[in-house]
Amino acid sequence: MAEFKSLTDDKSNEQLEKFLTNRNGLKSIIEYEGEFVMKKDVIYGLPNQDGFFKAPFYAPVKVLFDRIFETFWANILVIWGFTALLSFTLYNDSFQRLAGLWSRLRWKISNKG
Repeated sequence: MAEFKSLTDDKSNEQLEKFLTNRNGLKSIIEYEGEFVMKKDVIYGLPNQDGFFKAPFYAPVKVLFDRIFETFWANILVIWGFTALLSFTLYNDSFQRLAGLWSRLRWKISNKG
């Protein structure tokens, strides 16, 4: 037990815990747009099922396509998704095409006036 106590004393960050749990806030529940919203200990709550990828930033789980994923796997999915998207754009020279389209659009606009 003493080893656990010393480990938590060494590794815990009290200011970060206060920030994440909103312990310094005066109100734990507020009214926003006709609904009550919890402001204290938000990180311990579960996200709503509505929305594409909505959840509090430090939530333990994320909802994606009506399925619940642990935050770690949701982050891995986002990282790999963006990696695939950027790889596709680099492979097809999409950035160069977009820059050419942008310059042609600017040229057309400047020649009209």
